[in-house]
Amino acid sequence: MTILTNSIIADLIPFLFLFYMAVEVFLRQRSNPLHQLTMILIFSLGLIFLFNFLTYQSPLGTEANLYASLRFVFSFLTMSLSLYFFCEIGRLGSRAVIRHTLCLLPMLGILFVIVPFNGKPAIHIAEIDHVRTTEFSGSFMTVLVLLILYALTVLPVIILIANRKNRKNKLLIQERYRVRVILTGSTMTVALLVTLLIINQLVKNTGLHLFDSLSSYCVFPWIIAVRYSMVRFDFLASAGRRYELLFELSHNGIALLDEKGIIVETNQAFQSLLGYDPNSLKGLSFHTLLPEGEADRFFTLYPGYFQNLKPFHTEGELRHLDGTLKFAEIHCDFLETNGKVLSFLVTQDITAQRNTQRELTELAYHDTLTGLGNRRLLQDRMKTTLGEIHFKNSKVAIILIDLDQFKWINDTLGHSSGDLMLQQVAKSLRSHLPQNCVITRLGGDEFAIMIEDLREESDAIDYCNVLINVFKEPFAVANKLYTVTASMGISIAPRDGTEMDTLLQNADMAMYEAKKAGRNQIHMFNKELQEKADRYLAVYNGLSKAIANEELSLHYQPQIDLQTQRVHGVEALLRWTSGELGPVSPAEFIPVAEDTGLILAMGDWVLSAAVQQAKYWVDRGYKNFVVSVNISAQQLRDPQFAMKVIDLLRTSRLPARNLCLEITESTAIVDLEASQRLCRELANLGITLALDDFGVGYSSLSMLNSLPLHYLKIDRSLVTNIAISQRDSAVVGTIIELSRNLDMKVVAEGIETTEQLRLLEQLGCHEAQGYLCGKPMPADELTGFLEGKK
Repeated sequence: MTILTNSIIADLIPFLFLFYMAVEVFLRQRSNPLHQLTMILIFSLGLIFLFNFLTYQSPLGTEANLYASLRFVFSFLTMSLSLYFFCEIGRLGSRAVIRHTLCLLPMLGILFVIVPFNGKPAIHIAEIDHVRTTEFSGSFMTVLVLLILYALTVLPVIILIANRKNRKNKLLIQERYRVRVILTGSTMTVALLVTLLIINQLVKNTGLHLFDSLSSYCVFPWIIAVRYSMVRFDFLASAGRRYELLFELSHNGIALLDEKGIIVETNQAFQSLLGYDPNSLKGLSFHTLLPEGEADRFFTLYPGYFQNLKPFHTEGELRHLDGTLKFAEIHCDFLETNGKVLSFLVTQDITAQRNTQRELTELAYHDTLTGLGNRRLLQDRMKTTLGEIHFKNSKVAIILIDLDQFKWINDTLGHSSGDLMLQQVAKSLRSHLPQNCVITRLGGDEFAIMIEDLREESDAIDYCNVLINVFKEPFAVANKLYTVTASMGISIAPRDGTEMDTLLQNADMAMYEAKKAGRNQIHMFNKELQEKADRYLAVYNGLSKAIANEELSLHYQPQIDLQTQRVHGVEALLRWTSGELGPVSPAEFIPVAEDTGLILAMGDWVLSAAVQQAKYWVDRGYKNFVVSVNISAQQLRDPQFAMKVIDLLRTSRLPARNLCLEITESTAIVDLEASQRLCRELANLGITLALDDFGVGYSSLSMLNSLPLHYLKIDRSLVTNIAISQRDSAVVGTIIELSRNLDMKVVAEGIETTEQLRLLEQLGCHEAQGYLCGKPMPADELTGFLEGKK
């Protein structure tokens, strides 16, 4: 090919491509400062190629030298623009003076291009063997190298800081992906720049001459990343117009606030709501529109919400221009516009509704569905009665009633049938209790009864027994008879307290104890129940601080491959030693964690710690060693769980084959469809899946067929009597045979005797776990155990 053809391909076509990209970036969002900066940067890059083309095609001498000089002028300009671009995309909050100094420093190179040194031009185009090459003065070469090294030093630092901020960023997920794509392309650009500069220099040292713009081609990974992120994640230009229309035409008042709570912009509906003209609200602090008490609260809470970008919803009063108060429902979220984060307040005038609601609330002391009293009536009567209890020297009973099968009625027959059931229950309560009883419906299927002037505490139980017999009679719903039972809890004043909330709480505690006892029961609050509740609360309070206080630890129990007699893996078992309670059994604290939602944080900690420990053992040479971790039902329902596992494996560099996740039948069946989807995602990663405690609870062959399982873990209850019970032995043998047909392996838990182990080997069990094989032990002790098994 001719020099002209080469130059067109190498320089002119890239220039045209970059020119097109610059125009496209600008047209997508013309008013966006980041798009404007990106357009200028891409165009500057394109000019480097253009001037390189002109350098090769111009007559040798002054004209060629001029174009070569312009190429390096735009090279230094591009360096500065690149630093500005990365500062913007990474949202680096440096002070303006520092940022401008760092970014403009490469522009000093332009002076060395323009001003000759010792009478010699900085850049000279020479022709060697019919090939043009660029020659530099010694001083300019030094400046060029120093500025390139400066840019190559500052750029990675900016990228690293931006990556760290991006991981902590709480913007929309699409925005995080967009920044991540651009930063990835930027990293590749820096790496390619270093590589191509080295190649260019090595080739020149051999006497060959390539295009001097060879190192400029490194910009294309970044250009492609910008293009992809725009097409994949950015809004099209028309989205801005849609937003403007929604903003202006919305019937809800909208206000944009900055980080200090200053109003930046409002729409017509917001101005009309408060009676202001379009320009008088701009620049006001939002808290000046609130009543005095609400203003102080807003001024205190708003900075925290803004800092954490935490959406919130509230109802409150706003001050109208004429001094009247408007009650408004306020929704707040956060958005980024033109590179600045603002809070987005959407308000709806609910003054009329609120006034109506206030009037109805003041008048309504009765439940509209059943005609019984409501919670407000109960609270007022309790307040009066408890205030007089010491003077009367009497007893008061609070009885809470919860229907046991009501949810079934609602779900099966519909809410209208459920309402009919509640009305008949209310009628029965009225007809079988004394007139001086306060009978109320607290909500749903929960009723509360207050009985005054009790002679004996046992009288309350007598009333409840009457009601238990009442519920034995069926209720007519939808022309059919249905029977429901009720669980009842009782608290007695003054024995169980003299405060309304205390008595209701104690009765509620007793009622739930009745449900736990099998439903259709009566339970009276007592000291033992209080101690149980106190212990529950103490465990909960301790658990909420256990991770931060580093009180949790993992013990590992070996799993032996019965064919090779080697340790195939371990099961990670959570242990908690509380600073206040001492060692707490997992049988006690795990249910508390599941009830209160703490199990998610604990599960994340266990998974992270187990993965790190597994990586340690793999690095010590146990390449096929498997660490098993139990997964809770809440983790299975977490839509981000698979991503958490992926991130853990990627961060720790642990092969997926070294991790086994154990789920129980009872957890998987809570949401079988979600469990199937998650298990498929995990199995596709190469993670081993095991069904724990198989043989008890909800054992189901359809579940084995629908989940991509690798192991079945036979529950210890089936293994315990295997050596003395032919029936248990047959059951275990059937499970092993079933697993073989389903191409799964079996792990038997709870092995404590050699007879159990021998029988399992004869039945073809694959792996064994239990105290006979090894007790649960800390990681360092388990490491010693493994070393002893070599």
